[in-house]
This record gives sequence, C-alpha cells and structure tokens, in this order.
Amino acid sequence: MYYTIINAKGKMAGSKPVAVTSGFEVRPSIVFDDEDRLWIAYEKAGENWGKDNGVHNFIDPEKGEGLYETRSIRVVCTDGNGFFTTRVPVEEVIPKETRYTKFYDKVRSPGLYHQSSTPNHYLNSPVLAKGDDGHILLVYKKNADETYTIKWHNCFMYYDGSSWSNPVKIGGSIGQMHEVPAITIPERGQPRVVQASDYEADNGLIKTNDLFRQNIWLSFLQVPGSIYEFDLVKIPAPVIPKYDPTLEKEVEDVETLENYRATINGKTYRILKGDSHRHTSFSGDGSHDSHIEDCYRYAFDAAKLDWVSNGDHDNGYNEYHWWLTQKYTDFYHLDGEFVSLFGYERSCGYPDGHRNVIFTRRGIRMLPRVSYNKSAHEYSSPDTRLLYAYLNQFNGLCISHTSATKTAGTDWRELNTVHEPVLEIYQGERMTAECATCPRFNDDLPWFPPNYKGLYRKVLGDGHHLGVIASSDHKSTHVSFAMVYASEFSREGIMDGLRKRHTYGATDNIILDVRMGSYMMGDVIKTDKRILKIHVVGTADIDELVVVKDGEEHVIAHDNSPEITVQWEDQDVPGDGNYYYVRVLQEDGELAWSSPIWVEM
Repeated sequence: MYYTIINAKGKMAGSKPVAVTSGFEVRPSIVFDDEDRLWIAYEKAGENWGKDNGVHNFIDPEKGEGLYETRSIRVVCTDGNGFFTTRVPVEEVIPKETRYTKFYDKVRSPGLYHQSSTPNHYLNSPVLAKGDDGHILLVYKKNADETYTIKWHNCFMYYDGSSWSNPVKIGGSIGQMHEVPAITIPERGQPRVVQASDYEADNGLIKTNDLFRQNIWLSFLQVPGSIYEFDLVKIPAPVIPKYDPTLEKEVEDVETLENYRATINGKTYRILKGDSHRHTSFSGDGSHDSHIEDCYRYAFDAAKLDWVSNGDHDNGYNEYHWWLTQKYTDFYHLDGEFVSLFGYERSCGYPDGHRNVIFTRRGIRMLPRVSYNKSAHEYSSPDTRLLYAYLNQFNGLCISHTSATKTAGTDWRELNTVHEPVLEIYQGERMTAECATCPRFNDDLPWFPPNYKGLYRKVLGDGHHLGVIASSDHKSTHVSFAMVYASEFSREGIMDGLRKRHTYGATDNIILDVRMGSYMMGDVIKTDKRILKIHVVGTADIDELVVVKDGEEHVIAHDNSPEITVQWEDQDVPGDGNYYYVRVLQEDGELAWSSPIWVEM
C-alpha cells in the first residue's frame, strides 16, 4: 500500500509506502488533520492469509490463515517526513474476541477447534474523517457475533489528541460486509454516518413497517468538545521486505505449471489452475469467506489461480447480490491473463445434491428448485431434469460436490454427463469422494454422514463418463485445485476443457499428464493397445503411483523422485469397455487424480 501527493498542477509528487509487509493490508481510508498530517486507516490480516487452510483432519493450521479467520485495522499518520501512530494504537483499544472456527466439530471447545483460543479482531472497512473541531473520527464494520453470521454492524470511535475513545455500536447499522458506511461533517455540527442496513438482529431497536429489508439510515453521533495536542509516537518508516526464501519453492512450482505444454494430435494445451467453488460473504454461511473482492485477491495473490468461478449460494439469494456478482465477474476478467466465470451454487438435499452451476456469459438468473414428493420418485428427479434443461437452454454446465454425503450428496439418478461432465473428487473443506478406502475419505464428519452411493467409483462402475476436478468450498483455501487442459486461455477455452473432461484434481501445483496413444485423459476411445503413458511433475517426492482400472488399483513401480515418466500396459483386456485413471500420492501427503480414459470395444 502506497500513497502519493498530487500538487496544485495535477502532478504526482512520487509515491511512498504505507504498508508493505508480507501480510494482508487493504482498503485504505484517508483524511488530513488540522496540521496537514495525512492519516491512513486500513485492514490487516496475517502473513499466511489465503494459504493452506482446510478440513482439520489434514491441514496444519500453522501454514495458513483463512480469508476472514482474523481481521483487524490499523491507523497511522505521516507528515511527509516520517510515520506516526497514537500512543496507544487503535487496535489495542478495540476489544478482541475468542472465536472457534474448526471445521465440523459439535463441541465448542478451544482444544478441539482449528483456531486457537487466542483473542482476535473481526473488523473491516475503516472510514476516517476529521471533525469540525479537529477530532479524528473512525467508523468501521465488525462481524456481529461469535457464531459467524453474515451480519456486520458499524462501530464509531474518535481520537481527541490524548487517546482513542472506546468503540460504540451505531444503532440500526446491521447489514452486510460489503456495505461501507460514509461520514459527513455539517458545518459547526455533529458528525453523521450514512449507512445501509437491513435492520436484522437489532432486537426491536428500529421500528418500521417497510416491507423491504434494505434501506439507508442516517445516524447522528456526539463527540465531546475537548481536543488536546496530538500525542503521537514516531514509528519506523515502512520498508519493502526482502523476498521470503520460504516462498521460492511455491513460486518455482507455479512457474513450472504455467510453462508446461502438452501437444496432442497437433494441438497444444496448457494447464489452467482454477477453483469452481469459491464462496464469499454473500452466501448465508459465508462470513468466513470474506468480501467478494477478497475472493479475487485470494485468486491473484495467495493461490496464483488462472481462473475462478463464484460459488455463492444462489448468488446471495437476491437480485442485488446477483447483479453485484455479475459485475465483479466481468470486472476481474481478462482473456489471456485471468478468467472469471459466471456461476453460483445450487444446493438441494439428497438425492439431488449440491452442484455448482457455471456459464461463460452474463445475465442468466438462478434456477428455482422443484419441490416434489421424493418418496414418489424412487429412481427419478424432476429437479435434476429441470436443471439439465436449463443448462441446455443457456449452454452451461454443473459440477457435483460433496456427492458422497447424505446431507449434500446424490445417488447419480438422472445423471447427464453432457451437462455435468466432471465432479469434485476432492473438496478442501471436507473430504474425497473417490472411494471409502481411498486417501482423505472421512466417514465421521458431523452433519455430513457418508453416502456410499455417491462415491466416484460407483458412478464409474455404472458406466458413466464423468471426469474429475478438485475445488474448495467454504473456509478452505490453497489446498484443492481444478486443473484444466485448455488450448485457449479464455472462458470458452476453460469450458471446452471441462466439457471434454480434459481435467484433473490436485491439492498442490502438481503436473499430471496421462495419455493412451494419441489420446488424453477424459477421452473415450477405441484401441487394441492399452498402454498408459504417465508423466508427473510433483512438488515433492512421489510416494505412490496408482492406476485404477474398473475399480481395481494397480500400484506402479517408480523412482521416488518429484518427476517421473512411466508406462503401464494392461495385459488383461476383457471383451467389454474399461476405464483407467491415475492417482498420485506424494511423500508430503499431497495428491492428484486424473480424469479417466475410457476404452470401448
């Protein structure tokens, strides 16, 4: 974060750093005081923001911090020659809270939860202003309670030169994370805050007959008249830190992945790493997932993704959030640099299941759910049939996730792989759907009991041509990726790769290239020679390489090195069709799964 001064002639007088650590530092607000010092307030989070964070069974909490697992604010000022802060910094005045965010534990205990019992802040969107009498005024948003609802309220405090006041909740300010308040200072008057609010959880404080939940509210604030000479403490000027050598390995791995090319039948493909299942605070259960802008900050900076699709439940359940999501999706899209797809999560109970819906074009509304008597439809689903008709109409596709759970899974009735070509074989928030004895399967997730009919090998055994990816879901970051072989770095190129199942799932920046003759993973072919060519470039030594043929695992001998190239020939060729896919397990526990190659007689 930098600042610059623009002089009276409109010229920029250079730029100076404000916050340049390896932490998360965003959304500044500025104001000048009566001594022409520039005051700056901004959000801050940890150095490992957006790194490895996921289901507690497999992720080391020391490696990463979720997108809204902690969030504080800082206030500094500069006179152009040095930086200062108040004698007691504002972040030490605002009370901290203890929250437990471990995944799916029934008991709220610090010893069991992913996050330690260390108190933290859950703040964002600071707004500065200068009072008519010289006070520095600060309004910020605070997540409303420890259960991580999607409600935020606004708080107010002021600096009188001697100290910061204690923060006070502004009445009638309950709203959502992205709704940034504004401060106005009438001449010789008390400050006022303009804020959006849906007046939920105000315990009857706001009385209204307005049928619409959202409204604009004006709050009047009182600031005591006393003002003192500012008691400021000089702090070291921000210095751009040296490059962290611990990041070099990931930077090299990402570069290797980006530069990899596969030429097959005269066409050149590259691997585009993405995530089809990112949530934000627009989802009803998305407060951990932060502002929609942070979805893209995460994609650009922390995960180094090539593409992303928003997976908010029904795009936030209303037209306004749908409209905002559509705008953000277009705003961050740039062919050849970063691709953002239009999407949302459509969550239905078993047996219809949770699916992420994806489109390449803007303006498509969410599809309502069909209410039907499931006991009268033992083998069919009117809702899934309607979904496929909708996807056919608008040229979209959907991706099932958490398929192997009874809460959000499916038994694959009505499956149409034209409109549903791949599934999430692994999800960072929960578990694998590969098989009940496969790595990272968990049959003991509270609220998500196993559904063995939804396992991947079951649907393959039923004869369906379904490929695989991996993606994240709530809270999870940097541990599950959707890898797409694409001949074009565009929305259409990624959708084409997904439709053709030229995909694999991975938990790290692993390169996986599986071919049979002149065909690649995801293809349906005819051949007399069943020779798989497997090329892996891992991020650590490869521990286990497995070919899965028709549900049977064949462990392949190989050198325990990060990069291996092997061939495996199927000597036992029956008269019927077969499928073959590859699973890679590294010594550090990271995984990759290829989409199958199907051989038909």
